[in-house]
Amino acid sequence: MTDNKLPRRSVLAAMGTAPLAASTALAPAGIGHADSSRTDRIPEDLRPGGKLDRLVVRLAAEDKFSGTVLLRHRDRPVLSRSVGMADHQRSIPNGPDTISLASITKLFTGVAIAQLAQRNKVAYHEKLGAYLDGFPDEIADQVTVHQLLTHTSGMGDHMQLPGYEKAAATWTSVQQTWDGEPEFVRKTGLAFIPGSGWRYCNTGYHALGAIVAEVSGQSYYDYVRENIFTPAGMTSSDFYTKPQWRDGRRIAHPYAPQDSGKRVDVLEEDPHFVGSPAGGGVPMEFVKPCGVPDVGRRSCCGAWRTGRRSGVGRGR
Repeated sequence: MTDNKLPRRSVLAAMGTAPLAASTALAPAGIGHADSSRTDRIPEDLRPGGKLDRLVVRLAAEDKFSGTVLLRHRDRPVLSRSVGMADHQRSIPNGPDTISLASITKLFTGVAIAQLAQRNKVAYHEKLGAYLDGFPDEIADQVTVHQLLTHTSGMGDHMQLPGYEKAAATWTSVQQTWDGEPEFVRKTGLAFIPGSGWRYCNTGYHALGAIVAEVSGQSYYDYVRENIFTPAGMTSSDFYTKPQWRDGRRIAHPYAPQDSGKRVDVLEEDPHFVGSPAGGGVPMEFVKPCGVPDVGRRSCCGAWRTGRRSGVGRGR
């Protein structure tokens, strides 16, 4: 985490917009370790106690980094170092299993689209309007799937629209979140002509998640569980709700710096109830997916329905 000050709206969007370090309060540094059978192939600077390790410790001491660094070589650990706090209020230190992915969740959405493209259910060159309705013509007939994936669609940020934060704060279930988000996504206009520039875009990844649900016939969450998490062996990963995140001891809280010099727990400032195709997946084990009955296991496609078919997922 850097020490740049973030405006309030950036803090509220941080859970689904950019990967943030878990905390900035220092905890005892984790124990660096290396695999001795490979040390002859590893540069000295990358070993425990080397330049990289010392850099991590120094940045933590300067309140500029908090989290875990894991360096592997040929699938063997070279260096593992955890610093800072995963939950400052409860004094839970960061460790190799205290994780929050934030916008890295976009990777799963991208993989889902790629899988569906391989199955000829999605085409990268196809326009957004071929899969979802309700968008203005300038978006439906111009923006392609590829542009959504590469942040070149020109779409603005629906989370900056008036009334979004207030509405999002009222969504207290996965279904309400999935049904409420499209109203604002569809209202988002173009910031530039599709394909003519680049702008980081959460809105585009919400649309991609809806495409996944529409063409697969499953909820977005179930599709990712069954086609990405499970095959990859990520059997304890899921999209946990805000209450589960707050109560769990193994999900790191993001902390953002304020003008006052203090840091705010983004989890408490963020209005979102659950992670989305744009951010919020968590590779944790504190609650098994089979023990989470209300994390996208129902139909989560209602508000994204198209004129071609219902789009209702077959949630478990």
